[in-house]
Amino acid sequence: MLLSVGHGEFHGEVMHTLKFVVNQSDYTVHTLRNVTEYLLLAKTINMVQKTIENSETIQRVFNTVRSALIIIAVLMLLLSLIGLVLSILGHKHAIQM
Repeated sequence: MLLSVGHGEFHGEVMHTLKFVVNQSDYTVHTLRNVTEYLLLAKTINMVQKTIENSETIQRVFNTVRSALIIIAVLMLLLSLIGLVLSILGHKHAIQM
């Protein structure tokens, strides 16, 4: 019974953490889209060559940030699953909250 209660709390924490990561990712994507829209607007205001170079550089940075966020989310999920397995196996000393 205690394992079931602990599992429920652990599941709740995992879901809370994942919701946080997803919300942060959504916020970042929204911000990056706004920046991209501003850059496209600047491009139309006669800063063609320089804006194109900056836009390509910024696009590469955005792609790198997006990839990093995805990797972090996957790592957090894997750590949560490892914690769940350790909790089920009774390794309480390995799990600190």
